[in-house]
Amino acid sequence: MKVIEGINYRFPQSLERRLDAILSSVNIETKQITLAFCLDHQPRTSKNLREIFSTYVNEETHWVPNTNEFYALCYQTFVPIGRIVEGIVAIKGKRKKIKCWKIKKSGEKYAKPIAAFSLKYAVDHDRSLFKYLGQTQSKGDSRPCYNRSKILELVKNGYQTEAALSKELGLAQVGILKHLSALKNIGLIDFSTAPRTKGRIRFKWTEGKPEDVKTVRSYTKLTYRVSLILYECRGMSINPLKIRKILNYDVKLDSIYSVLYGLEKQGFVVHEKWVGGKQKVLLSDVQILPDGIEFIENYIEPVRNALQDRKELEDMEGVLFRFHDSNAEAVEYSQKGMDLYKAVSPLIKRKDTATRIKEILEIMASYQQRKGYGPRPMEIEAKLGVGPEKYLKILLKKGVITKNRRGRVVRYSLIQPTLN
Repeated sequence: MKVIEGINYRFPQSLERRLDAILSSVNIETKQITLAFCLDHQPRTSKNLREIFSTYVNEETHWVPNTNEFYALCYQTFVPIGRIVEGIVAIKGKRKKIKCWKIKKSGEKYAKPIAAFSLKYAVDHDRSLFKYLGQTQSKGDSRPCYNRSKILELVKNGYQTEAALSKELGLAQVGILKHLSALKNIGLIDFSTAPRTKGRIRFKWTEGKPEDVKTVRSYTKLTYRVSLILYECRGMSINPLKIRKILNYDVKLDSIYSVLYGLEKQGFVVHEKWVGGKQKVLLSDVQILPDGIEFIENYIEPVRNALQDRKELEDMEGVLFRFHDSNAEAVEYSQKGMDLYKAVSPLIKRKDTATRIKEILEIMASYQQRKGYGPRPMEIEAKLGVGPEKYLKILLKKGVITKNRRGRVVRYSLIQPTLN
């Protein structure tokens, strides 16, 4: 086998970037088992990985991913996001190109012990880490797994509103709300939103010049344009909708909010909640529960400390060594871990469109009967377990439901509330 190309990304240097990379690489039990037991310094094809995986998880009695899914784990997560695995393109025989994967030094040092620790934690607590950390894919600068861990840490440290969390993390409030709902559903936090009243958040320039601001996320041009608008109107509070109008509606409102909160974090602007011309702060109450504290203290903090080469890394290496010394224990934990993941995985539990639509209609009918109005998409998702957006579009086209917007809140209602 002749290597002709390598696919390699440098492991992050900063602690927060490392945490983001590692949590995204161990958020499901499939990844934990693959890292802990299947990947090593020998180049392995996706087929090889599946064969090794099957020695720990009996595919006759348990679900085992197909070869393409192992390829996706490496190509889409371990290499570009986790940066703990190296991809290799090689020529086998005369012409055949193959892709192989092998663990990097950073993966050997951090990912394998943390993966073994993660598998043990999930099985010992009888809950897949997918329920805690969510999915890996995201278009933002940080991944959902990291964002959820940070939200829990911030709430534990006294952040009690979605606005405060949004400002600290630089995420849109709708994203914060999704994470809060998911964390509430598994009993890590308690969360309730204060009733919405008429009025909007406005932003006001406080000091400095647009030339002094740093780019918020990847919005280079938008950051400067929004800064310039606020600077030229300094002394006045401006509604984000007005900013969007000035920009000829070329930009999504969520992007404008992200920039505004980023500028506030830098100290250039402040935001205010206005109702009827009078300033009013609208709060949502977020409290961490004992299970949330336990998860932080017994999982997130040990992983964070391990990434700083503290004693916890040695403890996790001990877990990995014990698994390798006792194959029976490794098999037992692997099979139990896959059972936990199978029970909650949207990939494994995937249902056809007709079934999903029927479930959404039942959720909406029940909600509308109790409340008198339709649910928000995030409320449907909390019951459904997957994002409902594409199914809602189908129902809108068929004229079965209506879409109603009040301010930034969107609700969907059944035209015929009672289903036959």
